[in-house]
Amino acid sequence: MAIMKYVARKYKPELLGSSAAEFGRLEMLAAQVHDLKMKATGPCYQTGDKAAIIEVCRPLLNKLFE
Repeated sequence: MAIMKYVARKYKPELLGSSAAEFGRLEMLAAQVHDLKMKATGPCYQTGDKAAIIEVCRPLLNKLFE
């Protein structure tokens, strides 16, 4: 994530938001996406139970799209 932010800041800073509030919202969204990624990929390597992965990820996806 840090490398992507560095590249965006260097070549296209408008991707990181035009104000502190917008930057904060982007940071919160990045944290939510990271949580979703970790909860989705962890079980893939441990049990591979697709139903359990969906059950864990569905509330996170609903929260993202509120």
